[in-house]
Amino acid sequence: MSVNTTLIVAIAYIVLGYSLWHFQKTGVLISGVVFNVLMIVFFLLVGGVAGIVASGIEIVRNVLFYYNERKQRENSVWLLVALACVVVFANAVLFTGITDVVMWIATFVGLYVYWYDKDFVGMRNKVVVLKAGQIVISICYIVYAFILSLWSQLPFESLVLMFTVLGFISAVKAQMSTE
Repeated sequence: MSVNTTLIVAIAYIVLGYSLWHFQKTGVLISGVVFNVLMIVFFLLVGGVAGIVASGIEIVRNVLFYYNERKQRENSVWLLVALACVVVFANAVLFTGITDVVMWIATFVGLYVYWYDKDFVGMRNKVVVLKAGQIVISICYIVYAFILSLWSQLPFESLVLMFTVLGFISAVKAQMSTE
């Protein structure tokens, strides 16, 4: 990676990591759009077609979920199904090998936890669920980076994982203090 692409990725991951540590769901959705716009620029520079498509899908997802969150409307199951079908189609078309399965897992976990809007296993705080899911997503990205020897990505994804764990702990503490 060149200095420019490394800088773009670094800024993208810092934006995402910070938001997962400090922000509630709407802030995470907005910073997710910023993150994915920066990642599209990165993928354009390195020729990553699948990354461009995945980031585009995540931007659409975040904008739709943000709109519903601001209007205090539930994300419908049909919206989840429609987005899942787009993800399946995109992954089927762009599939390059078994390593892509790790990214499918991350994509579907992300789709679900950002869509999620109800109580889950005693967690009444949807931010707790979102950040728990983001921990799984970060682990998937770390595994993917190891499989493909993307060593320059590991520090950034590790940083996001660390920020997400801190955000998860903060959200759980906040939930426990309100009970």
